[in-house]
Amino acid sequence: MSSRNKCIFLAVLAAAILFGFSLEAAPRSLTSDFERYYHAGAAALEGDSPYALTRKIPTPGDDLTFKYLPFFAQAMMPVALLPKEWAAYAWFWIISGCYIAMLL
Repeated sequence: MSSRNKCIFLAVLAAAILFGFSLEAAPRSLTSDFERYYHAGAAALEGDSPYALTRKIPTPGDDLTFKYLPFFAQAMMPVALLPKEWAAYAWFWIISGCYIAMLL
């Protein structure tokens, strides 16, 4: 097997493993910081301040306060256009792509 074919095989294998992992990990990200980012992007889409917590908090004790630069809320606007579950998968793939690019 040539070196090029090995690289292609490894890339396809890594993508398949990452896809399988995303089926389990992306839904769990709905309870992490992603929820905060998603709501900030949705607020920016509506012209609201991402810093004003006007959304319903999913469960008592959750803190969805946005604590980051306004640019990040604007960067999350395209992701906030998607339904929340799809957005979680998209976010997972964006972050995974960034990690892979960093390693290359």
